[in-house]
Amino acid sequence: MKKSFSLSLVIATPMALALSSISIAAPQVDSLRINDSGLVQISGSGFGQGPNVVLYESFKNTQVGDDNRLNLSPDIGQWVNSGGSGSLSSGADGGEDVGLVVFDTEADTRTNLVFGVQDDSGMHGLKQFQEVFFSFDIKDEGAYPGAVSGNELSPNSSSKDAWMMFGQRGDNTQYSLDSRGEAAGHDMYIPGWTGGDFIIAGNETAMRPGFSQKELRDNWAYNDWVTMMFHGKLNPEDPYGDADGFFAFVNKNAAITNHREGGLMSDQSSDGVPPYWDRIKFNGWLRQGEAAIKRVYDNIYVAVGDNANARVVVTDSVDLTKATRITHLVPTEWEDGSITLQLPESAEGQDQYLHVIDAANEVSRPQHFCLNCPIAPRAFEVN
Repeated sequence: MKKSFSLSLVIATPMALALSSISIAAPQVDSLRINDSGLVQISGSGFGQGPNVVLYESFKNTQVGDDNRLNLSPDIGQWVNSGGSGSLSSGADGGEDVGLVVFDTEADTRTNLVFGVQDDSGMHGLKQFQEVFFSFDIKDEGAYPGAVSGNELSPNSSSKDAWMMFGQRGDNTQYSLDSRGEAAGHDMYIPGWTGGDFIIAGNETAMRPGFSQKELRDNWAYNDWVTMMFHGKLNPEDPYGDADGFFAFVNKNAAITNHREGGLMSDQSSDGVPPYWDRIKFNGWLRQGEAAIKRVYDNIYVAVGDNANARVVVTDSVDLTKATRITHLVPTEWEDGSITLQLPESAEGQDQYLHVIDAANEVSRPQHFCLNCPIAPRAFEVN
Protein backbone atom coordinates (compact mmCIF):
# COMPACT_ATOMS: atom_id res chain seq x y z
CA MET A 1 0.00 0.00 0.00
CA LYS A 2 1.32 3.38 -0.95
CA LYS A 3 2.12 5.60 2.01
CA SER A 4 0.42 8.94 2.38
CA PHE A 5 1.88 11.70 4.48
CA SER A 6 1.35 15.28 5.38
CA LEU A 7 4.32 17.62 5.59
CA SER A 8 4.64 21.16 6.82
CA LEU A 9 7.31 23.59 8.00
CA VAL A 10 6.77 24.67 11.58
CA ILE A 11 8.08 28.05 12.68
CA ALA A 12 9.56 27.39 16.10
CA THR A 13 9.21 29.68 19.09
CA PRO A 14 12.32 30.70 21.07
CA MET A 15 11.41 28.16 23.77
CA ALA A 16 11.32 25.40 21.17
CA LEU A 17 15.00 25.99 20.57
CA ALA A 18 16.08 26.03 24.20
CA LEU A 19 18.12 22.85 23.82
CA SER A 20 20.25 24.59 21.22
CA SER A 21 20.84 28.28 20.62
CA ILE A 22 19.46 29.47 17.30
CA SER A 23 21.55 31.78 15.17
CA ILE A 24 22.02 32.84 11.59
CA ALA A 25 24.39 29.87 11.25
CA ALA A 26 21.77 27.31 12.27
CA PRO A 27 21.02 24.52 9.78
CA GLN A 28 18.24 25.39 7.35
CA VAL A 29 15.93 22.74 5.92
CA ASP A 30 14.43 23.75 2.58
CA SER A 31 12.72 20.48 1.69
CA LEU A 32 11.94 17.10 3.17
CA ARG A 33 11.06 14.22 0.87
CA ILE A 34 9.93 10.80 2.08
CA ASN A 35 9.42 7.94 -0.36
CA ASP A 36 7.21 4.87 -0.03
CA SER A 37 9.91 2.89 1.80
CA GLY A 38 10.51 5.57 4.41
CA LEU A 39 13.74 6.87 2.88
CA VAL A 40 14.14 10.54 3.81
CA GLN A 41 16.01 13.10 1.73
CA ILE A 42 16.65 16.40 3.48
CA SER A 43 17.81 19.37 1.41
CA GLY A 44 18.97 22.70 2.75
CA SER A 45 22.14 24.39 3.92
CA GLY A 46 24.44 24.75 6.91
CA PHE A 47 24.32 21.10 7.97
CA GLY A 48 28.11 20.97 8.28
CA GLN A 49 29.91 17.65 8.47
CA GLY A 50 28.07 14.58 9.69
CA PRO A 51 28.86 12.05 12.42
CA ASN A 52 30.59 8.69 12.21
CA VAL A 53 27.88 6.42 13.62
CA VAL A 54 29.67 3.25 14.70
CA LEU A 55 26.88 1.45 16.55
CA TYR A 56 23.12 1.33 16.26
CA GLU A 57 21.31 -1.45 18.07
CA SER A 58 17.53 -1.73 17.81
CA PHE A 59 17.59 -5.42 18.90
CA LYS A 60 15.29 -6.27 15.97
CA ASN A 61 17.85 -8.85 14.78
CA THR A 62 18.39 -10.39 18.23
CA GLN A 63 17.86 -14.13 18.54
CA VAL A 64 17.20 -15.84 21.87
CA GLY A 65 18.42 -19.44 22.06
CA ASP A 66 18.38 -22.21 24.62
CA ASP A 67 18.68 -21.14 28.26
CA ASN A 68 17.96 -17.57 27.10
CA ARG A 69 21.40 -17.26 25.51
CA LEU A 70 21.58 -14.29 23.18
CA ASN A 71 22.82 -13.85 19.66
CA LEU A 72 23.03 -10.11 19.00
CA SER A 73 23.38 -8.59 15.54
CA PRO A 74 23.33 -4.77 15.65
CA ASP A 75 21.93 -2.75 12.74
CA ILE A 76 25.33 -0.98 12.53
CA GLY A 77 28.63 -1.98 14.13
CA GLN A 78 29.26 -4.74 16.62
CA TRP A 79 29.52 -5.57 20.29
CA VAL A 80 33.00 -6.54 21.42
CA ASN A 81 31.40 -8.41 24.31
CA SER A 82 27.75 -9.36 24.60
CA GLY A 83 27.83 -12.28 26.98
CA GLY A 84 25.09 -13.47 29.29
CA SER A 85 21.42 -14.17 28.81
CA GLY A 86 18.26 -12.17 28.37
CA SER A 87 14.91 -11.92 26.66
CA LEU A 88 12.93 -9.59 24.43
CA SER A 89 10.20 -7.21 25.50
CA SER A 90 8.14 -4.40 23.99
CA GLY A 91 10.51 -1.75 22.69
CA ALA A 92 10.58 2.00 23.09
CA ASP A 93 9.14 2.61 19.61
CA GLY A 94 5.90 0.80 20.33
CA GLY A 95 4.02 -1.53 18.00
CA GLU A 96 6.00 -4.66 17.16
CA ASP A 97 9.31 -3.05 18.12
CA VAL A 98 11.43 -4.96 20.63
CA GLY A 99 13.79 -4.04 23.42
CA LEU A 100 16.27 -6.23 25.30
CA VAL A 101 15.65 -7.26 28.91
CA VAL A 102 19.21 -6.94 30.24
CA PHE A 103 18.47 -7.88 33.85
CA ASP A 104 15.59 -9.96 35.19
CA THR A 105 15.70 -11.28 38.75
CA GLU A 106 12.72 -13.60 38.32
CA ALA A 107 14.11 -15.18 35.14
CA ASP A 108 17.67 -15.07 36.56
CA THR A 109 19.11 -13.50 33.41
CA ARG A 110 21.66 -10.74 32.89
CA THR A 111 23.27 -9.34 29.76
CA ASN A 112 26.67 -7.67 29.36
CA LEU A 113 26.87 -5.18 26.49
CA VAL A 114 30.31 -3.74 25.74
CA PHE A 115 30.73 -1.44 22.75
CA GLY A 116 34.05 -0.88 20.97
CA VAL A 117 35.45 -0.63 17.46
CA GLN A 118 38.14 -3.16 16.58
CA ASP A 119 41.43 -1.39 15.77
CA ASP A 120 44.83 -3.11 15.94
CA SER A 121 46.54 0.24 16.42
CA GLY A 122 44.73 0.83 19.72
CA MET A 123 46.52 -0.07 22.95
CA HIS A 124 43.79 -2.60 23.78
CA GLY A 125 42.90 -3.52 20.21
CA LEU A 126 40.06 -0.99 20.08
CA LYS A 127 39.70 2.39 18.42
CA GLN A 128 40.69 5.20 20.78
CA PHE A 129 38.55 8.35 20.79
CA GLN A 130 38.40 11.75 22.43
CA GLU A 131 34.93 12.71 21.24
CA VAL A 132 31.76 10.66 21.57
CA PHE A 133 28.01 11.05 21.44
CA PHE A 134 25.66 8.28 22.49
CA SER A 135 22.00 7.77 23.27
CA PHE A 136 19.96 4.90 24.68
CA ASP A 137 16.44 4.15 25.91
CA ILE A 138 15.91 2.52 29.29
CA LYS A 139 12.83 1.30 31.14
CA ASP A 140 12.17 -0.59 34.36
CA GLU A 141 9.30 -3.02 33.99
CA GLY A 142 9.92 -3.97 37.61
CA ALA A 143 11.37 -2.01 40.50
CA TYR A 144 14.31 0.37 40.21
CA PRO A 145 17.58 -1.50 40.89
CA GLY A 146 18.30 -1.72 44.62
CA ALA A 147 14.87 -0.43 45.61
CA VAL A 148 12.70 -2.02 48.28
CA SER A 149 9.48 -1.57 46.31
CA GLY A 150 8.19 -0.08 43.08
CA ASN A 151 7.90 3.63 42.23
CA GLU A 152 10.89 4.68 44.31
CA LEU A 153 14.59 5.13 43.75
CA SER A 154 16.99 3.04 45.81
CA PRO A 155 18.31 4.37 49.15
CA ASN A 156 21.72 2.97 48.15
CA SER A 157 24.11 3.36 45.24
CA SER A 158 22.61 0.95 42.74
CA SER A 159 23.14 1.61 39.02
CA LYS A 160 25.64 2.65 36.36
CA ASP A 161 23.60 2.79 33.18
CA ALA A 162 26.47 3.44 30.76
CA TRP A 163 30.09 3.11 31.88
CA MET A 164 32.71 4.57 29.55
CA MET A 165 36.41 3.84 30.05
CA PHE A 166 39.81 3.03 28.58
CA GLY A 167 40.68 -0.65 28.91
CA GLN A 168 38.67 -3.58 30.21
CA ARG A 169 39.19 -2.56 33.85
CA GLY A 170 39.25 1.17 33.43
CA ASP A 171 37.33 1.33 36.69
CA ASN A 172 40.35 0.03 38.65
CA THR A 173 43.72 1.14 37.33
CA GLN A 174 45.83 -0.52 40.02
CA TYR A 175 44.10 -3.88 39.55
CA SER A 176 44.59 -3.65 35.80
CA LEU A 177 48.30 -2.87 36.21
CA ASP A 178 48.95 -5.54 38.84
CA SER A 179 46.77 -8.39 37.58
CA ARG A 180 46.60 -7.81 33.84
CA GLY A 181 49.75 -5.82 33.13
CA GLU A 182 47.65 -3.27 31.25
CA ALA A 183 47.19 0.46 31.65
CA ALA A 184 43.51 1.28 32.05
CA GLY A 185 41.46 4.11 33.51
CA HIS A 186 39.36 7.22 32.75
CA ASP A 187 36.08 5.56 33.68
CA MET A 188 32.85 7.55 33.84
CA TYR A 189 29.39 6.22 34.65
CA ILE A 190 26.78 8.12 32.67
CA PRO A 191 24.83 8.41 34.86
CA GLY A 192 25.15 6.56 38.13
CA TRP A 193 22.63 6.52 40.98
CA THR A 194 24.35 7.17 44.34
CA GLY A 195 21.37 6.68 46.63
CA GLY A 196 20.64 10.40 46.70
CA ASP A 197 21.31 11.70 43.21
CA PHE A 198 22.15 10.82 39.64
CA ILE A 199 25.72 11.89 38.90
CA ILE A 200 28.33 11.58 36.18
CA ALA A 201 31.65 10.60 37.75
CA GLY A 202 34.07 7.67 37.92
CA ASN A 203 36.11 5.45 40.20
CA GLU A 204 39.27 6.72 38.49
CA THR A 205 37.93 10.05 37.20
CA ALA A 206 37.54 12.95 39.61
CA MET A 207 34.88 15.34 38.29
CA ARG A 208 35.72 18.83 39.47
CA PRO A 209 33.34 20.53 39.71
CA GLY A 210 30.81 17.73 40.17
CA PHE A 211 28.31 16.90 37.45
CA SER A 212 25.03 16.25 39.26
CA GLN A 213 21.83 15.38 37.36
CA LYS A 214 19.25 16.39 39.96
CA GLU A 215 16.66 17.08 37.27
CA LEU A 216 16.75 13.42 36.27
CA ARG A 217 16.25 12.42 39.90
CA ASP A 218 13.30 14.79 40.30
CA ASN A 219 11.70 13.75 37.01
CA TRP A 220 12.39 10.00 36.86
CA ALA A 221 9.64 8.16 34.93
CA TYR A 222 8.80 4.99 36.81
CA ASN A 223 7.82 2.02 34.63
CA ASP A 224 8.19 4.16 31.52
CA TRP A 225 10.83 4.95 28.92
CA VAL A 226 13.67 7.39 29.53
CA THR A 227 16.02 8.41 26.71
CA MET A 228 19.49 9.43 27.91
CA MET A 229 22.08 11.27 25.80
CA PHE A 230 25.71 12.21 26.40
CA HIS A 231 28.26 14.20 24.43
CA GLY A 232 31.89 14.45 25.51
CA LYS A 233 34.65 16.23 23.59
CA LEU A 234 38.16 16.63 24.96
CA ASN A 235 40.57 19.35 23.91
CA PRO A 236 43.47 17.40 22.34
CA GLU A 237 45.86 20.16 23.42
CA ASP A 238 44.61 20.02 27.02
CA PRO A 239 42.66 16.78 27.51
CA TYR A 240 42.58 17.12 31.29
CA GLY A 241 41.27 20.69 31.19
CA ASP A 242 37.81 22.00 30.45
CA ALA A 243 35.87 19.91 27.95
CA ASP A 244 32.79 20.37 25.81
CA GLY A 245 29.76 18.22 26.33
CA PHE A 246 26.38 17.69 27.93
CA PHE A 247 24.05 15.15 29.47
CA ALA A 248 20.39 15.21 28.44
CA PHE A 249 17.29 13.14 29.01
CA VAL A 250 13.76 13.00 27.63
CA ASN A 251 10.80 11.22 29.22
CA LYS A 252 7.09 11.83 29.84
CA ASN A 253 7.92 14.23 32.68
CA ALA A 254 10.63 16.48 31.25
CA ALA A 255 13.20 17.14 28.53
CA ILE A 256 16.33 18.72 30.02
CA THR A 257 19.94 19.30 28.93
CA ASN A 258 22.83 20.04 31.31
CA HIS A 259 26.00 21.35 29.68
CA ARG A 260 29.34 20.44 31.22
CA GLU A 261 31.41 23.19 32.80
CA GLY A 262 34.71 21.55 33.67
CA GLY A 263 36.76 18.54 32.73
CA LEU A 264 35.81 14.97 31.80
CA MET A 265 39.12 13.20 32.44
CA SER A 266 41.70 12.98 35.23
CA ASP A 267 45.42 12.91 34.46
CA GLN A 268 46.57 9.27 34.77
CA SER A 269 49.60 9.62 32.52
CA SER A 270 51.90 8.59 35.40
CA ASP A 271 50.23 5.15 35.26
CA GLY A 272 50.69 4.97 31.49
CA VAL A 273 47.05 5.68 30.68
CA PRO A 274 46.78 7.91 27.58
CA PRO A 275 44.01 10.56 27.31
CA TYR A 276 41.45 8.46 25.42
CA TRP A 277 38.40 6.28 25.88
CA ASP A 278 37.94 3.06 23.90
CA ARG A 279 34.73 1.38 25.10
CA ILE A 280 31.31 1.84 26.68
CA LYS A 281 29.65 -0.76 28.87
CA PHE A 282 25.87 -0.49 28.74
CA ASN A 283 24.06 -1.89 31.76
CA GLY A 284 27.46 -1.50 33.39
CA TRP A 285 26.44 -2.35 36.95
CA LEU A 286 23.34 -2.56 39.12
CA ARG A 287 22.43 -3.67 42.61
CA GLN A 288 19.71 -6.16 43.42
CA GLY A 289 17.21 -5.11 46.06
CA GLU A 290 14.27 -6.71 47.79
CA ALA A 291 11.95 -6.02 44.87
CA ALA A 292 12.09 -7.80 41.50
CA ILE A 293 14.06 -6.03 38.75
CA LYS A 294 13.26 -6.21 35.04
CA ARG A 295 15.31 -3.63 33.16
CA VAL A 296 14.97 -3.07 29.39
CA TYR A 297 17.30 -1.23 26.94
CA ASP A 298 16.53 -0.16 23.39
CA ASN A 299 17.82 2.00 20.50
CA ILE A 300 21.50 2.28 21.47
CA TYR A 301 23.23 4.83 19.21
CA VAL A 302 26.96 5.67 19.33
CA ALA A 303 29.03 8.08 17.21
CA VAL A 304 32.74 8.77 17.77
CA GLY A 305 35.31 11.18 16.38
CA ASP A 306 34.86 14.61 14.84
CA ASN A 307 31.29 15.90 14.64
CA ALA A 308 29.95 13.04 16.77
CA ASN A 309 27.43 15.51 18.13
CA ALA A 310 25.83 16.22 14.73
CA ARG A 311 22.55 14.35 14.51
CA VAL A 312 19.02 14.15 13.15
CA VAL A 313 16.25 13.48 15.63
CA VAL A 314 12.52 12.93 15.50
CA THR A 315 10.33 14.02 18.40
CA ASP A 316 6.65 13.99 19.28
CA SER A 317 6.60 17.74 19.89
CA VAL A 318 7.52 20.83 17.91
CA ASP A 319 9.11 22.15 21.11
CA LEU A 320 12.19 20.13 22.05
CA THR A 321 11.73 21.07 25.71
CA LYS A 322 8.23 19.57 25.68
CA ALA A 323 9.05 16.32 23.88
CA THR A 324 8.22 13.09 25.67
CA ARG A 325 9.93 10.86 23.09
CA ILE A 326 13.04 11.41 20.97
CA THR A 327 14.50 9.07 18.35
CA HIS A 328 17.96 9.37 16.78
CA LEU A 329 18.06 8.55 13.09
CA VAL A 330 21.08 7.02 11.35
CA PRO A 331 22.24 8.98 8.26
CA THR A 332 23.49 7.02 5.26
CA GLU A 333 24.76 10.20 3.59
CA TRP A 334 25.53 13.60 5.09
CA GLU A 335 26.73 16.66 3.22
CA ASP A 336 26.50 20.36 3.99
CA GLY A 337 23.39 20.72 1.84
CA SER A 338 21.78 17.28 2.00
CA ILE A 339 21.18 14.36 4.35
CA THR A 340 19.76 10.93 3.54
CA LEU A 341 18.42 8.56 6.19
CA GLN A 342 15.79 5.94 6.91
CA LEU A 343 12.77 6.50 9.12
CA PRO A 344 11.93 3.77 11.64
CA GLU A 345 8.66 1.90 11.14
CA SER A 346 7.41 3.44 14.37
CA ALA A 347 7.20 6.82 12.62
CA GLU A 348 4.06 5.71 10.80
CA GLY A 349 0.61 6.80 11.84
CA GLN A 350 1.51 9.65 14.20
CA ASP A 351 2.57 13.28 14.10
CA GLN A 352 6.34 13.68 14.18
CA TYR A 353 8.80 16.58 14.06
CA LEU A 354 12.23 16.25 12.47
CA HIS A 355 15.17 18.39 13.63
CA VAL A 356 18.68 18.66 12.15
CA ILE A 357 21.30 19.51 14.78
CA ASP A 358 24.84 20.33 13.72
CA ALA A 359 28.10 19.71 15.59
CA ALA A 360 27.89 23.16 17.20
CA ASN A 361 24.48 22.24 18.70
CA GLU A 362 22.64 24.61 16.37
CA VAL A 363 19.21 23.28 15.47
CA SER A 364 17.03 23.72 12.41
CA ARG A 365 13.41 24.73 12.48
CA PRO A 366 11.31 21.58 13.00
CA GLN A 367 9.71 19.83 10.06
CA HIS A 368 6.31 18.27 10.70
CA PHE A 369 5.32 15.05 8.95
CA CYS A 370 2.84 12.24 9.44
CA LEU A 371 3.13 8.97 7.54
CA ASN A 372 -0.08 7.09 6.74
CA CYS A 373 -2.15 9.63 8.62
CA PRO A 374 -5.69 10.18 7.30
CA ILE A 375 -5.86 13.02 4.79
CA ALA A 376 -8.68 15.45 5.47
CA PRO A 377 -11.30 15.57 2.69
CA ARG A 378 -11.31 18.59 0.46
CA ALA A 379 -14.24 20.99 0.66
CA PHE A 380 -16.62 20.79 -2.32
CA GLU A 381 -19.91 22.27 -3.41
CA VAL A 382 -23.05 20.43 -4.49
CA ASN A 383 -25.06 22.12 -7.23
